[in-house]
Amino acid sequence: MSLTIAQMKLSPNARKGAIWAQQRHPSIVFTSGRRDARDQARSMAQNCLKYGREWLFDTYKRDRDGHPKPIIVTLYRWLEDHPEALTVPQITDGFYECMLRCHSGELTALSRHLTGDAWDAQWPGEDGERIAKDIEAHMPAEYFLEKLITREGKHRVIHCQFAPSVEV
Repeated sequence: MSLTIAQMKLSPNARKGAIWAQQRHPSIVFTSGRRDARDQARSMAQNCLKYGREWLFDTYKRDRDGHPKPIIVTLYRWLEDHPEALTVPQITDGFYECMLRCHSGELTALSRHLTGDAWDAQWPGEDGERIAKDIEAHMPAEYFLEKLITREGKHRVIHCQFAPSVEV
């Protein structure tokens, strides 16, 4: 599934970065942009089923002391407390309920997708490392690329995360 830049509903920095990446690498396939909390819960549920529960800890960054963020611990505990949840819809619903109980700051710290400040692109096969390194090394500084990730646990992806920005 390929998304257009408009369909991703990105913030200004992320949108500029996506346009630049697409112009430089026309074969890039965007798979995700801005997500609401339910979409984030669904994406995480899919990956937990595909890659295992530990995907949560392998993917989401830890605090300065190396401990998992409280929201990740909450989601993991929900999985542990609901072994009967074996489908994407069941886990999505559980994760979403957990997210609704979070402080908004904790939730937005979970993923820049929730603010439109991140996008994902399908791993481009053999060219993946070359393309990812090119984006990281040459994206204009004024787009404020903060992080480029090529793995989310065992999942190969180009995930670009930008400094928060808003339309004025």
